[in-house]
Amino acid sequence: FGAKLIKGLMPGLKIGNELKAEQLSRDTKWQEATKADPLYLHNTTPRWFFECMGAQERLAGQGAKVTLPVLMLAGSADPIASMPAAKAFFETIASKDKKYTEYPDFRHEVLMEVGREKVWTEISSWISAHC
Repeated sequence: FGAKLIKGLMPGLKIGNELKAEQLSRDTKWQEATKADPLYLHNTTPRWFFECMGAQERLAGQGAKVTLPVLMLAGSADPIASMPAAKAFFETIASKDKKYTEYPDFRHEVLMEVGREKVWTEISSWISAHC
């Protein structure tokens, strides 16, 4: 209730998001650069939180409507997003052209992980196959 009240009164209030760079990637150089980057989102707002939650609720049950090609990439060690939920949603996607890859030990930012070259290679190959 308090969060909804704050959303209505101060939707742009900056609140620390409590995410740690170590939760996002195992790459220590990237972690340090992220911590030092003043443009990296270290805060969130009540509006962002409720919009994100609303988008997730609207997406639930919509997989059958997705018929375009889908490439979904995830990290098995992601402490932020639920891999079982991601995989379960992927299974509901109606597209006959879909691919799910879960990278072992990768965290939330698969494009910024140690070993990211294989992620970029997979994306490049997938796009090339669909052009």
